[in-house]
Amino acid sequence: MGERRTISCLDSVRAASNISRDNHERKNINSTLYPPSSSQSRRNSPPLRRNNVSKMLDYKTLEEAISSTHNRLRFLSPHQLAAFWTAVPDFLHKLGSNNKHHTGEHKKKQIQKLDEILIYTLKEIQRFSHRPLSQITLGFAKIVKHLGGHRRTLVEGSSHRQLHDYFIGEKSENKEFIFRKIAGASLHVLKESNAQSLSNFVYAYGLAEYDIEFEGDGEEREYFFDMLAGKVIFHLETCDARQLSNILWAYANVNASNPGIFNKAADMVIAKDLFKTFTSQDISYIVWAYATAQEQHHQLFREMSHHVVRLGDLNSFLPEALSNIVWAYATADECHPKLFKKVADHIIALPNLRSFKPRHLSDIVWAYSSAGENHSRLFRRVAGHIATLDTLDEFIPQQLSNMVLAYTTANEAHALLFEKVADAVIKNQDGFTSQNVADLLQAYAIAGQIDQNLFTSLASTAAALVGECTSQNLANIAWAYAVSNVEAPSLFNDDFIQKCLEKENDFSIEHKSQLHQWNLWQEELQSNIRLPPSLGETCYQTFLSNAPTPMQDDIISELMAIGIQPKGETLTKNGYFLDALVEVDGNKIGIEINDSSHSAGGKATGSTILKHRQVANLEEISFVSVPYREWNKLGKDRSRKQ
Repeated sequence: MGERRTISCLDSVRAASNISRDNHERKNINSTLYPPSSSQSRRNSPPLRRNNVSKMLDYKTLEEAISSTHNRLRFLSPHQLAAFWTAVPDFLHKLGSNNKHHTGEHKKKQIQKLDEILIYTLKEIQRFSHRPLSQITLGFAKIVKHLGGHRRTLVEGSSHRQLHDYFIGEKSENKEFIFRKIAGASLHVLKESNAQSLSNFVYAYGLAEYDIEFEGDGEEREYFFDMLAGKVIFHLETCDARQLSNILWAYANVNASNPGIFNKAADMVIAKDLFKTFTSQDISYIVWAYATAQEQHHQLFREMSHHVVRLGDLNSFLPEALSNIVWAYATADECHPKLFKKVADHIIALPNLRSFKPRHLSDIVWAYSSAGENHSRLFRRVAGHIATLDTLDEFIPQQLSNMVLAYTTANEAHALLFEKVADAVIKNQDGFTSQNVADLLQAYAIAGQIDQNLFTSLASTAAALVGECTSQNLANIAWAYAVSNVEAPSLFNDDFIQKCLEKENDFSIEHKSQLHQWNLWQEELQSNIRLPPSLGETCYQTFLSNAPTPMQDDIISELMAIGIQPKGETLTKNGYFLDALVEVDGNKIGIEINDSSHSAGGKATGSTILKHRQVANLEEISFVSVPYREWNKLGKDRSRKQ
């Protein structure tokens, strides 16, 4: 089992099974799920009893549970088998992801026993009633979720690695086989299910992130979650809060949105005023599901927000729930400032943020930034926490790029955070996509956080990803390097220009403006790389049309009052607008009022840095900057203005 292959027993069952991707056809599915009442030839199993699971958990190790179950396999009832599969995920948590205690031969024997238990379960499962069926399915889902979550860090030869390869497979082929087999058996069983069993069953497939595609008549195809929708809608009225939230979460998690389910669920929650029955997890699951599935229901979001705000405190809300809630409201574009304030105040009041995982921190700051809910104390608290971490190795590339981009968008300057992230990225760039690279570089450039080592380090990674870049990625990366003024010949070459030409019709107004500034940067460097004349001219004209309106009237009047005659023309040859342009002792001086968009945390933004440098280098015009707030505070005090 050390090799990444399917166990031979499972292979033989797969070969003999009629439930494969090629021949698993759906026939008369509605009559199968909703047939008329009739006597059943299969035996009915008693419900899964808590004491069965408890007895199974009395075993000290997974090995003991496997051996005991294997020895009594042919004599076990369905609910006893369900108890075993329900207990396995708990044993896996206790085992540790890289356990190597036993020899390879011993592990192989244990896997063979587990294989026989699994094959027996899959062969017999069509005779089970809905209760053990749903419990077994949920057990499998939790096993797959646990093993899949450790995939990146599993050590070759460890128990978890062997179990991962067995239950999931190199390309999820084993997971898909198991869940397709269960789905086929369930079609004859779920007709008699109740709300709890159906909820567990649907939730299991959501947890496993697998929606099966069935072949129908002709070229018609139907997905498993769509086939279950009618049964789900039928049982919604009898679902409790946990069952309802699990169903909605599952449909969203496999991207199987169903307006009928989501609309009925929301209307029912509001009509019955079920909000007080929801736990923090229920709330987070529900709003996350609607946001992820892009199912709009403004009244549900509004009423849920009011409910959370009215709570005395949020002490029962775990980091997962807090991050999911604000992420959902930001993603769904639901503006509820009191909710965001309530969550932020709670996080700030916590003694520490050690219980927050990287995805929680990233999602939270992204949500506040995206929703325009600026809360400086929250951003400072998160930045301070991250800066104290020994390492950022647990952060994946998307979390790092989203986080710094969120701080930039919110105009929150935290140098220590940017330094920490830069060091982590320089150390390891494995797994970065073109989007991650573009977002990260743009965030640093916009914020004026120019880390020369970071830009130098990312040049080769960006170059390797040029072929995958969208038009936005290309423009953002080009502009960021123009701001940083870090030469990158391995990135900006003929291949880059060719990719720009391929995407020429996809560039937006903003992106064409960025490319014009990149083109000017190449002129600064006196390089041989330029945009082709036609594309370069298009970008230049776009840059001109998108330039901000100068605020020059007040400045000009004060300059004239002290005997300086500013030139009326404030447009430079390269397309930059100045608030005023004067000539003193033969030196050209551009005067500019800096509003809030020109700086972050007292530091010039990337746009300001780039403009001042290019105007100075290419136009030989130096700059005098006048802070907008200070200028306005002077009011009519003309002597101080002058």
